[in-house]
Amino acid sequence: MSTLAQTPRRATILAFPIPQNRYRDVPTAVILSEAECLLWDREAIAADLAADPTSWDYPAETLAYVDASIEDANAELARRERLSVRPGAPPWPASWPDRRPDLAAIKSAIDLPRFIEEMYPGTRLKRQGKHLVTHCMLPGHDAKTPSFTGHPEKQLWYCHGCHRGGDVFTLTTHALGITDFGEIVKVLTDAAGLGVQHG
Repeated sequence: MSTLAQTPRRATILAFPIPQNRYRDVPTAVILSEAECLLWDREAIAADLAADPTSWDYPAETLAYVDASIEDANAELARRERLSVRPGAPPWPASWPDRRPDLAAIKSAIDLPRFIEEMYPGTRLKRQGKHLVTHCMLPGHDAKTPSFTGHPEKQLWYCHGCHRGGDVFTLTTHALGITDFGEIVKVLTDAAGLGVQHG
C-alpha cells in the first residue's frame, strides 16, 4: 500500500509548525480518510488559484499548510506500512465505500460562517471583499489582528497567523478536540440534519 500523494518537503514559511507526528494515536483508516480530504482541498485551492490568482489571500502559505498536513499523514502511513509485517501488527484497513458524496453533502448543507459563530460563541465574521474575517479563536492562538479568514463559497477557512486551516471537518476537530473522523462525521451529519451513515 503506497502513500496517497507526493508533496514537496515542509515549507519553512510555517511560523506555527504542525506538531510532530500528530497522527501517532489516530487509527489508520482515519488517517487515510483525512489525507484523502486534504488532497481534495488542495486540488480545489490550486484550481481556484489557476482560475484567479487573487482568489486566496496568502496562497503560498495556504498551500504550504495543506502540503505539510499531507506530508505528515503520508509519513505516518509509511511508518505503519513498514511495521505492518511484524507479528501482532493490526491488519491494514480493508477497502471501504467511496464516501465522497456523503462528505460533500455534509459540507454543502452546513453554512460555514454560521457554523463558525455557533462553535465559537462571541465570534463575529465581517465581510472583507470576497472573504469573511475575524480574530482567530483557535486554541493556542491569541490573535490581536483579524487573521482568520473564511471562504463561504469554497467552504474553507484559514488563519494567516497560526497557519491552520481546512474545511468544516478540520474546524470541528479544533473546536471539539475530536480526532476520530467517524465521530466528526456524526457531529456534522447531525448539525446538517442529514441521514448519512456514520463510521
